[in-house]
Amino acid sequence: MKKITLLSLGLLAFGVAAQAQSEKQTVAMYVTGDIAGKTTEEMEEEKRAEEAKKRAPNNMVYVEGSATLSDFYIGKYEVTQAEWQAVMGSNPSNFKGANRPVEKVSWDDVQEFLRKLNAKTGGNFRLPTEAEWEYAAKGGPNRDSYEYAGSDMLGAVVSWYEDNLGNSPHPVGTRQPNSIGIYDMTGNVWELCQDCYDSSGCSYHVLRGGYCGNGESCCRVTYRGNYKPSNRHACFGFRLVCSSK
Repeated sequence: MKKITLLSLGLLAFGVAAQAQSEKQTVAMYVTGDIAGKTTEEMEEEKRAEEAKKRAPNNMVYVEGSATLSDFYIGKYEVTQAEWQAVMGSNPSNFKGANRPVEKVSWDDVQEFLRKLNAKTGGNFRLPTEAEWEYAAKGGPNRDSYEYAGSDMLGAVVSWYEDNLGNSPHPVGTRQPNSIGIYDMTGNVWELCQDCYDSSGCSYHVLRGGYCGNGESCCRVTYRGNYKPSNRHACFGFRLVCSSK
């Protein structure tokens, strides 16, 4: 059987050759002192962030961390039906379309997808934590103050939701991205997170972002939904995250 790589899924795994090439590259040494008001430490941090961006898997966005979050990569788009089909050999989605987000998948289903994906590619892909999801939706280190992911103008700019779409998801990446280049974090499909919703024994997991049938309130970047891990619904989708290390 031909080995599936993330390249064949529209993504790109960290390849050994790519890592080796990166390691061979000459790293410029900064002089001590301020240049354009920046300290040596600040310039080294910027250099490190730029190198991390260059190593990002295809169709994933590097998100510089914070005091409470490590750096990570997150999917530029929600996982599509074509990507799910390539790994799982089936397409459970209600609204068919290769470039539409896969939906009608449960948290449990996604764990099996991740297990198979990582086994086939040698990757370390997973669902985002709720903190990672919200941080990325708000533009990461940019700390956007928008009500939605990338804008205060919901339907006109960044989202497919009830007033401009109806009840069927659109192909990914057809609206404006947020300030760090991530699409559809508001609307289209609810996005599953790894976290439990509360401390009641993990009977429910977190949903974020709203979906195409929701109104404005559910699409806010701070809104929290919840669901049972075995539940499947035509509005449930997800995106991938992996460590930047």
